[in-house]
Amino acid sequence: MKQLLKPFSLWLAAFLTLGLFLGQARSQMLPLCMERMLVVETLANDFDEHLAQVVATDDPKLRIEFFQNKKSGTWTIIAVNDKNVACLVSYGEDEPVKSDLTSYTL
Repeated sequence: MKQLLKPFSLWLAAFLTLGLFLGQARSQMLPLCMERMLVVETLANDFDEHLAQVVATDDPKLRIEFFQNKKSGTWTIIAVNDKNVACLVSYGEDEPVKSDLTSYTL
C-alpha cells in the first residue's frame, strides 16, 4: 500500500509547495479546499456522512479521509494537510468505492 501512496504523496507534496493549500488564489479548475471542520460539518449535516476510514501517506503532513452514509450510499473522499485544510478528492452515490482511496483522480 505504501508503494501505491508514494506517487500520490509526491504529487500532493508538489501541490503543497505551490501554496495551494495555504489559502492563496486558486483557479476554478482546482479542487475545492476549505477548513476540515467545515467539510466535516457539511458532510454530517447535509449528507449524514461520517468518517469511516483514514489512510496515512508517506508524507506525515497528509492524510486521506473517507466519509460515507451507509443508508443512502453517498460517500466523499478528502485529502487533509497538516494545517487542517481539506480538499475534495472524489464523491459518489450508490457505486462501489475503490479499495485504494489514493487511486481517485484529483
